[in-house]
This record gives sequence, C-alpha cells and structure tokens, in this order.
Amino acid sequence: MGKLIKWLIVIIILVGVGVWFGVPALLGTGFAQEKIRKAMADGTGREVELGDISFGWTSGLTVSDVVVKQKAGDFAEEGPLFKLKGLSLDLGWKQILDQKIEVSDLTIDGPSIVIVRDRNGNFNFDDLIEKTADESAPEPSPGKKAPPVTVNLFINAGRVLFIDQKAGTRIEMKDIDAKAQWMEGRLVIDSEFDLNGGGVRLVANADLSKQPSPFEVKEFVIDGSTFSANGVHLASFIPLMGDKPQNASGTLGFRIEGLKADGLDMESLKRSLTGSGDLSLAAGTMASGPVTQIYAALRAIGARDLGALAAGGEGGEALSFDLLQSTFSIHDGRIFTDDLSLKGAGLNLEIAGSTGLDGTVDYTMIAAGLDELIARNKNLEKVLGDSGTIPFGFKGSLSSPKITVDAEGALKNAAERLIDDQLGDKVPGGLRGLLPGGK
Repeated sequence: MGKLIKWLIVIIILVGVGVWFGVPALLGTGFAQEKIRKAMADGTGREVELGDISFGWTSGLTVSDVVVKQKAGDFAEEGPLFKLKGLSLDLGWKQILDQKIEVSDLTIDGPSIVIVRDRNGNFNFDDLIEKTADESAPEPSPGKKAPPVTVNLFINAGRVLFIDQKAGTRIEMKDIDAKAQWMEGRLVIDSEFDLNGGGVRLVANADLSKQPSPFEVKEFVIDGSTFSANGVHLASFIPLMGDKPQNASGTLGFRIEGLKADGLDMESLKRSLTGSGDLSLAAGTMASGPVTQIYAALRAIGARDLGALAAGGEGGEALSFDLLQSTFSIHDGRIFTDDLSLKGAGLNLEIAGSTGLDGTVDYTMIAAGLDELIARNKNLEKVLGDSGTIPFGFKGSLSSPKITVDAEGALKNAAERLIDDQLGDKVPGGLRGLLPGGK
C-alpha cells in the first residue's frame, strides 16, 4: 500500500508538471494557433492572420500580430478592418483551475480599426452586428448572481479611421492613448489622441447598467484640428454651414465642459442634455449654408429690386473668412448662443439664436462692415441705413433654412436714396430737405 501511495504521488506530480509546462507549450504550437485562427475566421466571415500566442501561469496570455481583413472586395485599399500588434491578459492559474475567467487588466498595443459607410449607408461591419444579435446569451441561473467584475483597459498607440462615403467625410484618430475602467456596467474613460492633425482630450463616464443610461463628459477639447471633412455634426454648433459642413474648412478649436444627460437616446437628450463650451474656426472657407446665400444676395442686390435680398441668393460660391467664433450653452433641447460672429470676406456678422437637437434653427443677425461688398456693388449702399447695417435672420431647419430680412426698412432706405439721386442738386438736402424737421 505504501508503494502504491508513493507511485500515486509521483504520478500526480508528473501530471502537475506536465500541465504546468504542457499547457503553455501547447498554446504556442502551430496546431493550436491554426485552430484559433480558423475559429476567428469562421466567426467573422473574413480572412484572419494570427501571430504568436503564449501563455504563462503567472504572466498571463499574450497574443501578437492579429489581422482581420475586410470582406472580399470591400474597401481593401483602406487597410484591414481590424489589426493589433499585441494583446495581453492577466489570466492567472487560479482563475483557470476555478473555471472563472475574470480579466482585471487588459492591455492592447497598436490597435487599428477602419470603419467605412458606403454611399448606400451600409457599414463594413453590419454583418457582424447582425450575427451577434442572432446569438442569444444563456440565461443566468435563478437566484444566482454573478460576482462583480472590474476590468481595467489600457490602449497604447491606437488608431481609428472613419470614412463616410455617403456624407463625403473622413475622420482619422491616431496616437490614441487611453485608460478605461468597466465595473458592473459603469464605464470611466480618460484618453488623448490626434484628430486630423490636432490634439484632443476626452474624460467621460457613463452608467450603462441603467436605462436610460446617464453619462457625463467632464472634459472634451479639440485644439487645432484640420477641419474639412471631419465635422458633419458640428453643423448644430456652426449653423452658418447649413447641413453640408463637408463644404467648409479651417482650423478648429472646440471645447465642451459639464456635458450631462440622463440617457443616450434622442428623447432623453432633448429632455436632459446640459453643458457649455466655445468654438473657433480660423482661416476657413464655406461653400454652402445661409452665410453664402446672404453673401451672394448682397453682391447681387439692386436699388429697385430687393427680391434677391429677401430670397437670400443662391449661394454655392466658396466664401473665405478670417475667423468664426462663439460661446454656447445647451439646455431645453437646444444649443444657444448670443455672440456667434464671423469676420472676413467683406462681412462682419453678429449672430444670436439657437439650434434644436432635432435640427430646427432660429437665428437673428446683423450684417456690418460691408465696405468691400459696397465697392463691388454700389447699389448696396442705397439699402443701408445710417448705421450701415442690415438685420437678417434665418429659421426653419439646417437642411433648408429660410432667410429673412428687414425688407421694409431696407426698402425705405433704398427709396429715399433713389429719390435723392434723381433730385440731385435741384432740392437742397434731397428728400430729407422736403420733410418737416429734415426727417
């Protein structure tokens, strides 16, 4: 009996040693790597490349050089759908033996994602979303609550490229360094990255364990990004661009602080979104939106014909400006500003009003500093009052704003000046000289 016990102890030790060294060695074999690669390829429906896999009972699991290519014929020139240089999990031996895989630290080095929306509005990962939705998760055991899981995520030198062929925009985020924590549905993130040549900082948190999910953006700053095709959603903050900001360019500065809401869906945002910030767009151009319509109208206006002014003109001409800037606040489902200004291109616009989160707009503006336009169109001077300004406005929606103007005041000015021109030196003081008190 004693010899048997000794042999059993020896066998257990040998099995333990075999497992201790054998499992890591097995995962590092070409056979195991091919099995994992094939499973990934079958799961994604795409060609997959997989580098080295290694496992240590104390060092955890590491994977290197993972590439998931685009579907055959889809956007291959933009690079693979996903790739990473390295991934490491702090997966310990106790977790494996207890069959409780709880990852506390996950580090991803050099991840890269290419997202493409085609002209029909379809994304290059739509099939993966549909596949995930079809897979039903197992029901939890009744009366048995899973232990809380905390995951610390670290991303080093990441990259996300978003190409929206439908909207004609291209956004590239690179050099992404981020740390995030996930704990029982609560997500906290602190990140910095380059956005189209400018620095960005984002600090935010959300509680996804609740519905609707409350979130808070503590800090979001864009400093000096090249704005050309990267600002479709900034139209709500810069309504002068209309709904086609891909036709605008410049150097963007943007800051939001204290942004909070009770949920991520549109109804929750309209009801609860609050925040404030400021923006600037320097050395820019526009080729669409209300400001180009107004500019075209002012260039074309005639003393007897105010139709072009009231209609707002056709626009479409590229308009260069020096600086567009504004502060703003968000509440009651709208983005408000009372000091949005645009300077340059022979215009000095001062704008106040709001944009709704549903795309409705309601703004008033004063056009001044029109010397350059007057030099091009002498008739414009005839519709200006003594202040040398014209009050405008635009209402409706970002997609089709309706230009309004104080046509009555402008018409009165135009008529007075037209009669003055015709009277000339025949009546001292012109039309005003004929009125009591010279008015």
